[in-house]
Amino acid sequence: MAWQAKSGVSRRTVLKAAAGLAAVGPLGSLATKVQAQGSFNWRKYAGTTLRILVNRVTPCELVGQRIPEFEAKTGIKVKAEFYPEELFRQKTVVEMTSGASDLDLFMTLIGNEGVKFYKSGWYEPIKRFVEDRTLADPAWDPGDITQGAWESQKVSDTLVSVPIEVGIHCMMSNKKLVEQAGIAPPKTLAELEAAAKKVTRKDAGIYGVALRGRRATSAGIYSNFLHNMGGEWLDKQGNPTINTPEAIAAFELYGRLIREYGSPGAVNHHFTEVNSLFMAGKVGFTIEGSVFATLYEDPEKSKVAGQVGYHMTPAGPGGNHPVVNGWGVAMYSRSTKKEAAWYFMQWASSKETLLELAVAGQGSPRASIWNHPRFRSATKAPKDWQETLLQSIKVGNPLFAPPVIPIAQVRDIIGDVIHVAIAGGNVKEAANKANDLMKKALAEAS
Repeated sequence: MAWQAKSGVSRRTVLKAAAGLAAVGPLGSLATKVQAQGSFNWRKYAGTTLRILVNRVTPCELVGQRIPEFEAKTGIKVKAEFYPEELFRQKTVVEMTSGASDLDLFMTLIGNEGVKFYKSGWYEPIKRFVEDRTLADPAWDPGDITQGAWESQKVSDTLVSVPIEVGIHCMMSNKKLVEQAGIAPPKTLAELEAAAKKVTRKDAGIYGVALRGRRATSAGIYSNFLHNMGGEWLDKQGNPTINTPEAIAAFELYGRLIREYGSPGAVNHHFTEVNSLFMAGKVGFTIEGSVFATLYEDPEKSKVAGQVGYHMTPAGPGGNHPVVNGWGVAMYSRSTKKEAAWYFMQWASSKETLLELAVAGQGSPRASIWNHPRFRSATKAPKDWQETLLQSIKVGNPLFAPPVIPIAQVRDIIGDVIHVAIAGGNVKEAANKANDLMKKALAEAS
């Protein structure tokens, strides 16, 4: 999915932001080692066949669509299987739990499944591949990948995947509805509630907000409210803290926004339903992933193309800490073709591949791409989208879900509290119960 409406961001903004993001921290020495080598034989493993599981989310699909380029470059055959998000997660867990899979690679979102997969021994640590001069192309340049992007691909300080994009959660506004309501885009959570109230005209099918309400899937968007309210998923000892005053306030606000200013049936809404409502021009504000902007700006699918404002998430008493994460490509620990799999990972995170993803609307983990001549001349990403992403990366929080092993169970527990909040029930009581259930789940998984 490519951008449809062209708009640029100033060269000064990009240069300043890229400079701030370019520090590579602990990986700086790796860049020197890799760049020191000579020619690289991309066809060393020609004739090998790799198997990869691909999630049908935009950045992963874009990499998947370019696989024929990798096959032509390397002579390696890739069997790519594409699945919708929920089915993808189920498929990945089932295959790796069996231990008998012929899987080599899979897409991963560390903030969601990282701890579970790491503790289960499913990730192959990749530092040794990065450091092996015989396996790394000098042009790959790991030092160009930002420190934040590298950190987003670590679990327990162990590097387990290569980044293919950097994404954020941000607030989108329907400029037309905002103007009709005579308001400015909200900068705080309190202002968001007031703005949603002014936009809402339920008799006309116009709603102030659209937020995910479907059980487990709502936890990720709720995390922005939690962190901005000053709450955390866990304390320093690893105990759940979803019943603190900050967490309860976040639950209550999230539920109230949906109940008072959202559309009917919101308790069943995932990002697909949220995006459909927003693109239909029926919603004033939504908080969603930055990757969906390409859909919003597609005039063939969206009635709000060219009329969307992009903003950082509204700040709360705890500041502004929007979700910042990024999809990566990981190697299955039981793969028998690890060296060939590493070639795929290099290609997927290369400057050439990620430049094409950036032009197509994905936030790039590579600092150089933000000021690459092709990106700057070809990108049609709105100026405020670019600026919002660059600003959010600096202050964001990667924990859009608790960093725990029983992640699926815990997300359901959190989603249950959100459902109580949407229904206008006793949130404090529900949060206390959920905190106990989460504590029990963690104990059983340890």
